Amino acid sequence: MGHIYWTEMLYRAHMASVASVFRTSRWIKVAVRENEAGSLYGCASACRSLIESAGDINHSLGPVARTLAYNKDAIRAEISGQAGEPMLSAKELEDTLIHFTHARKVLKTEKTPAVARRCRPSSTSTTWME
Repeated sequence: MGHIYWTEMLYRAHMASVASVFRTSRWIKVAVRENEAGSLYGCASACRSLIESAGDINHSLGPVARTLAYNKDAIRAEISGQAGEPMLSAKELEDTLIHFTHARKVLKTEKTPAVARRCRPSSTSTTWME
């Protein structure tokens, strides 16, 4: 069971990191394209979106590498099937990765998912309403 769980967690972490690199490169391409077209507003908008995206990536994926590195020996044991009981799990890491890869705007008619309710904005951003 640990083999399946941690293999999926590593796949999820990899997918999130690839998505963040893709998202960042796309915003850079847009900013360069708008700059070359002479569109100040377009370039400024793309740069703002790049900064916002980078902040989101840092907030969501910042602790992932440290967590995986800190637990690398236990994770390796789980994947190889040599770990003891109980199985090592990382609920917070799992929730963070799921939120990053599947985040979307919640409709007013839907109940806010528990993962989204735990994520709190900084004091300078808008307050969340439930």
